Amino acid sequence: MRPNEIALFAEQSTDPDELRELSTSRFTAVRTAVARNVCTPDDVLELLVEDRHHLPRYGVAENPKPSALEVALGAANSSVRVAVTRRQDLTPEVVERLIQDPERHVRTNLALLTRNEKVLRTLALDPDNQVRSVLPRVALTPDDVIEALSHDSDRMVRCSVATSYRASEEQLQRLLRDKSATVRDCVVRWYSRRSDVLEALENDPDPHIARFVATVRDGRAKHGVSDTVVTDALARHRHRSIARLM
Repeated sequence: MRPNEIALFAEQSTDPDELRELSTSRFTAVRTAVARNVCTPDDVLELLVEDRHHLPRYGVAENPKPSALEVALGAANSSVRVAVTRRQDLTPEVVERLIQDPERHVRTNLALLTRNEKVLRTLALDPDNQVRSVLPRVALTPDDVIEALSHDSDRMVRCSVATSYRASEEQLQRLLRDKSATVRDCVVRWYSRRSDVLEALENDPDPHIARFVATVRDGRAKHGVSDTVVTDALARHRHRSIARLM
């Protein structure tokens, strides 16, 4: 039998002994099919979740059997838990475990994929600034959370708000005068087509910012996004927000 035929057999098999034997196949597609099969014994899944190839590992994360989900959540390789965040059938208890996951990229991926406003609000308080920085780019993040993040103690989170298309004009004007030169630099580079932004920062105390404004006005620097780009992005944001709620 060819590998794809064996994989199909593994996908359809209900015999634990057959699946156990197939789990050691040299073909990745076969091991992946075994990992996804609800009839595969848990001890076999525990081996496949540590497979040398990522596809069988992800196959365990995709397996709809409740015990397979437990195996995936206990995987040593955090990319398996990232794969779990893509599932649409996560219980509140599992989501809470993912929120508490020690690996930031698991929590970041959860923020990008969740449709749960409560989860987004919880992650907005995450101690890791990289997790908080993702939220302004998430379509379902509530406006009041964006407002709170625009006041975040971490400058990179405030930069993320400034460059996310989600900042209101009031927030943008405040970030334009942020105490951090890094934040002001983010604003001027992102909105360098706006004359009011250039004017506000032309005499900035940070020489790099003032120099950048001068190079823009001299035509020696590429402009940032245009107002049209921002408007279009906001429209796409509204469309995505509606689509994800459907």
